Amino acid sequence: NKNTRIKMEEEMMIERGEEEEPKRRTRSPPPPQTEEEGAQKIPVLVGGEEDLENTNNTNTTATKNEEEDEIKDELEIGRNEAGFLIGERGATKRKVQKVSQTKIEIADSEINPETSIVTIRGTETNRAKARRYVAWVLRQPEGKIFCDLGDDVVRENVSVVDVPAEAMAFVVGAKGKTLRSVEEEYGTLMFFGHTEKDQPDSSEKLIICGDRENRRGAELKVMSSVETKVQGYFVDYEKNDPELKQPLMQPGDGLKDGFAYDQFPFTEEEFSYALGKFGRVRRKLAKASGCVMEYVGRVAIMSGNKEQRARCWDYTNWLMKQRRNNGTCSVDPNARNDCEICDVPGSIDLPRLQGNCHKVEEATGTFIFTTDFEKPVAEGQDKTLLICSHDSASRRKARRMVEDLIDGRRDVFQDNNRGGPRGRGGGGGSVGG
Repeated sequence: NKNTRIKMEEEMMIERGEEEEPKRRTRSPPPPQTEEEGAQKIPVLVGGEEDLENTNNTNTTATKNEEEDEIKDELEIGRNEAGFLIGERGATKRKVQKVSQTKIEIADSEINPETSIVTIRGTETNRAKARRYVAWVLRQPEGKIFCDLGDDVVRENVSVVDVPAEAMAFVVGAKGKTLRSVEEEYGTLMFFGHTEKDQPDSSEKLIICGDRENRRGAELKVMSSVETKVQGYFVDYEKNDPELKQPLMQPGDGLKDGFAYDQFPFTEEEFSYALGKFGRVRRKLAKASGCVMEYVGRVAIMSGNKEQRARCWDYTNWLMKQRRNNGTCSVDPNARNDCEICDVPGSIDLPRLQGNCHKVEEATGTFIFTTDFEKPVAEGQDKTLLICSHDSASRRKARRMVEDLIDGRRDVFQDNNRGGPRGRGGGGGSVGG
C-alpha cells in the first residue's frame, strides 16, 4: 500500500535523522608512554592492512603488562590512518572496542613522527578480532573490503545482509548518518564489502560485526529500511498473514540454546497503531519486554530467548486488544511476575493521567495500561493500572511516578526518585502466561 509505505518512510526518516552532523574533532595525542621491559618495537605498517589481518604476523607483538597482568598487541599505522580509526569524537575506536571486547589506545610513535601506535588489550581471541576489525576499518577509504566468511577469527561474529541498489542510499543515509545511527543503537560495526574476492563492485553486501543479539537487531533494522523502499523484498504479502520470504539464518542461529525469533503480522490498520508517532510504540514494547523487535514491513520480528519473546508477544497482543477496547484489556497480574499494580481513584481524570503515563513509559522503559480484570473500567469508579517491564527497578520507578501524578505533584518528571512503592506488586507466576 503506497500510503502505508510513505508513512513508514517518513516515520523512519524522522526517527533516525534529527541530530545535526557532529563536527570532526582535532585529536590531541596522549603523552608518550614508556616502553615496557622486553617489549619489541614493530615495523611500520603504513597502508599495509593485509599484514594487520594476519593474526600470526610479526607486525603484532604480544607483551606482558606486569602491573595489569594482561596481554597486549601493538600495531604501527600511518598518522592519517590513526585519525580515521579514531573517527569523529572517538566513535570509530569505541565501536571497534565494543564489538571486539577489547581496550584500544592510540598514541603517536616515539620513533617515527609519521606513524602512530595502536595498542590492543584483551584476551587472545578478542585481540585477534580487534586486529581484523582495525584492518577492515582502515580499508574503508579505499572503498573495497574483502570479508572472508570462512575466517575462524570472526566467523561467528559477522552477519551479511543483501541490500538492493535502489535501497542503498536510504539504508546508508546522508553522509552515512543512518548507518551510524544503527551502529550506535545496537553496538555494532557495519560497512559494505565483498564476501568473495572476485565479486564485482555492484555485488557488495552489508557486513555487520558484533555479538549475536546486537547483530540481529541491526540486521532487522536494515531489513526494515529496505522493505520500506522496496516493498516485498523481504516480506511475502501474498499469504493471509504476511511473513518473511526466507528464514533468518546468520552465525549463532539454530544452536538450540533458546535464541530464536517470532513473527507477529499486522493488518494495515493495526500497523499504524503499533508503530506510533516516530516509532515510539515499537521502541516502548521492545524496551519493556527486553526483546529485540523491529518491524519489517507489516511484520513484527521479535528476537531473543524464549522468555523475552513470550513477553514481547504478550505486550504486542495486549496493545492490539487495547486498540479494539478503548485502551483497556483484561490481564490477570497475579499470573505474572513482570507487572506492578497501581490503583487509581475514580475522581482522577483518567484520559489526562493516561497522557502523562506515556511520558512515564518513555522515561522508565515500561508499558502502562488500564486493566478490567478485577473490575470494569467505568467513569467515576476506581480503576487499576498495570505497569509492565522485564526490569523490576524500572517498574518500581514508574509506579512511584504514577502515584506522584495521582497525588497532584507537578515536578514528577524533574524528580521522580522521591518516596517508596505504595502500590501492590504483581504475582509470581511465569512470564508469558
